[in-house]
Amino acid sequence: MGMQQLEKDLRGALERQEFQLYYQPKLDLASGKITGVEALIRWEHPEQGLLSPTQFIPLTEETNLISPIGEWVLRTACTQSKAWQDAGVPTLIMAVNLSVRQLYQPDFVESVVSILHETGLVPSYLELEITEYMTMDISRIVPILRRLKNIGIKISLDDFGIGYSSLFNFKELPIDIIKIDQCFVNNCLVDMKDATIVKAIIAMGHELNVEVVAEGIESKEQLIFLQQNLCDLGQGYLLSKPLPPSEFLVAFHQIEKIISRDGIPSALCREKWLQEALHKTMQELAITLRNQQGMTFKLTRHDEKFIHTLCDGELLYRMGLTPEQVVGKEPHEFLPLNDAKRKSQYYERAWGGEENVTYEGQYNGIWYLASLRPIHRGGQVVEVIGSAVDISDRIKKEREASLLSQYLVEQESKYRLIAENSQDLIAILDTNGVLQYASPSHIRVFEGEASQFDGNYVFSMVHPDDLALIRERWDEIISTKTSVRIEWRFVKVDGTCIWLECIWTPILTSDGKIDSILVTGREITERKVQERKLRESEQRYRDISERLAEREEKYRFIAENTQDLVGVVDMEGIILYASPSHELVLGFPSSEYEGNSAFNFVHPDDLAYVKKQFDDMVTLESTFDFEWRCKKADGSWVYIETRGTPIFDEGCKVVQCVYGSRDISERKKAEELLLRTEKLSVVGQMAAGVAHEFRNPLTSIKGFAQMLQQGNEKPGYIELILSEVRRLEAIVWEFLTLAKPQAPKMQEVDAAVVLQQAVLLFSTQSILNNIEIMEEHDSETPRIYCDENQIKQVFINILQNAVDAMPNGGIIKTQILCHDSVFIRYRFIDQGCGISSERIKSIGEPFYSFKEKGTGLGLMVSNKIVHEHGGSIHIESTVNEGTIVDVILPIMDTIVVEH
Repeated sequence: MGMQQLEKDLRGALERQEFQLYYQPKLDLASGKITGVEALIRWEHPEQGLLSPTQFIPLTEETNLISPIGEWVLRTACTQSKAWQDAGVPTLIMAVNLSVRQLYQPDFVESVVSILHETGLVPSYLELEITEYMTMDISRIVPILRRLKNIGIKISLDDFGIGYSSLFNFKELPIDIIKIDQCFVNNCLVDMKDATIVKAIIAMGHELNVEVVAEGIESKEQLIFLQQNLCDLGQGYLLSKPLPPSEFLVAFHQIEKIISRDGIPSALCREKWLQEALHKTMQELAITLRNQQGMTFKLTRHDEKFIHTLCDGELLYRMGLTPEQVVGKEPHEFLPLNDAKRKSQYYERAWGGEENVTYEGQYNGIWYLASLRPIHRGGQVVEVIGSAVDISDRIKKEREASLLSQYLVEQESKYRLIAENSQDLIAILDTNGVLQYASPSHIRVFEGEASQFDGNYVFSMVHPDDLALIRERWDEIISTKTSVRIEWRFVKVDGTCIWLECIWTPILTSDGKIDSILVTGREITERKVQERKLRESEQRYRDISERLAEREEKYRFIAENTQDLVGVVDMEGIILYASPSHELVLGFPSSEYEGNSAFNFVHPDDLAYVKKQFDDMVTLESTFDFEWRCKKADGSWVYIETRGTPIFDEGCKVVQCVYGSRDISERKKAEELLLRTEKLSVVGQMAAGVAHEFRNPLTSIKGFAQMLQQGNEKPGYIELILSEVRRLEAIVWEFLTLAKPQAPKMQEVDAAVVLQQAVLLFSTQSILNNIEIMEEHDSETPRIYCDENQIKQVFINILQNAVDAMPNGGIIKTQILCHDSVFIRYRFIDQGCGISSERIKSIGEPFYSFKEKGTGLGLMVSNKIVHEHGGSIHIESTVNEGTIVDVILPIMDTIVVEH
């Protein structure tokens, strides 16, 4: 018959009731009694006859029929087990094999519970067998097995040793029984390796308190081998083949005679099990001694010497000793001589028959209390047994208490003085809660008389709603003898309440009893009010958070569709989110940004400036605006204007930054054009002064040259001519430098030199307008990092405005001041007409000027230059008195420069 026909027949076999269960008994190898049976399925095929599981079970797994068939097996086996119990058959454990598909059904555990309830079988009489292969997915199978164990069902691991063997998995599994696969049992008499494996599995099972079952016992020799090695249970054809229920009952008593007939005598078997039990008990005793917190030891006397015969326990190891250093040794062999002599005296007393000899000792900083008792045999002391416990904490507390008591006596007057003048509340209560002492601060806090407190019952002053809490904490102090902290409400004389925060500390006597309670506290009414307001604020915050959560999706939609660049970076500058507009403006897709550092896209010349702005935002926790150059996908650079805003966590710590940016390249081009226009305007205004300045040295040069031509040469003429030429060169150089458009060039310069050069360049203009420029600064000034030409232009613009404000001449003061540890202040003070407070608000706007032909671009350009240098301009002015202009720039030490 082909597989297709067999599959077709298999699909209807369950409905046609063609399946049967056979039962193979499991025997106790010591007593020979049947303790359980294993249910094994058979198929009574109408044409092929009785088929074993190997002939059709693989096919049931392929066709998904294993689950309904497995459920039928479980229900039938449980029904049969309960029927045998009701018929008076000795109680047996019914073992049923599970398939992996059946075990992993979502409702498998519920199905087993339902079957047990339906059949009436007690869960402890059911054993479910799994194979090692099923334990590969340990995280999935363990919860299922534990649920079955919690019900009371036994779990057996079948075919142990031939599947997915893992001691780690075995340790994690909630297993009651392991079954040694028959391949090891069959060869245990001819193959030493198989014999060793069988012995090892049995020994491991006993150590882990797991029953061991040997499968496939087919000979007397195999039976005797397993009995000699104390295997718990066995099954196999020597004992019985699988039988139908009726035949099993008929053969029941004959099967129970097989082990006594073919195995080793029962008396010898019992003796082996008693030896094993004794060995296990000795092992457990050794483990118990090893794990006890204290220490147990024994000693005997031989040739007038006390020899230790046992010593173990955690205390021994805490002392820095091991059993090997003590057992077989006299006291002086591991103790200092004085300690050994002292200890031998106690040993002598116990050996003399004195009961309950106790003493205290110390070793390696560990204090212990030991007790000795003699062991009598035949009227003679044959050994002494002792035990010791760690009393280091008690000794330490006793010493601390003694020192504290002595110290308190010595310091009593000082403490009383402190208590009498303390702003905090200090009180002493007896163990009944009656006030023995209250510091004068009580009168100030509670607005009452001193007589109100001393001798009164403290609980009568507690707000009724807090009384239960106070009594609970009081009982905690009395029982644990430890300090407690508590907040409670005190009822004042006028009926109002105040909040107190107190620490109640027990004061102990030398014998460890509570003498009194020390109370220290302070009023916290205002703090409690603030906490209430904070809670209300938190509630409002939660309400706002909920509303914000509702809007979050809306904001994300806006970010995804805006033309501006929107993004989020963390504290390392890593981009966490970049809006789709990045690809539109810069050419890179959003994925190119997210996960990468934002600094990778910054122009090298702007990197130090951008990092400083980012660090300032984190340090100062405020929003920053700055401009920089950003890389595009085609390799070009565009000017970007960015506003960075910090994002805070619940602890008010900056954790991220959200930024909004836009392309301002066109605006930058316009600004550069305005800058060049303003430069030309400044140069034009200075042209007349430069011409006048040139006339003086040229006149001198011309006169000396004529004298030289006439032969009237005198020493020094040449040098005077050269000095005037050098003066002309300096003026021309500064003039050209200012007028010529140049790319920004940041460099380290002396703060005073920049100002001096600007004043020198402007000196001719000031002389023509009858104005004196006075310079005031320290001999040593810090260095700044700037574009020297741009900063000079700022200073010249400010000086030009000051000159224009003083048509009748006057004095302009320039000062260099230390603004703070990170900034320097340039101050320009004039005596001009001043500016009203209403008009000063509009200074710096394009085409807003007080001059007849002014454009207003000078201060606008100056503001921009200073802002790009990380600084600011501040103007103070009084009408008809003058104006003060402060230019604040960062000092060199505060700027990180990238090379």
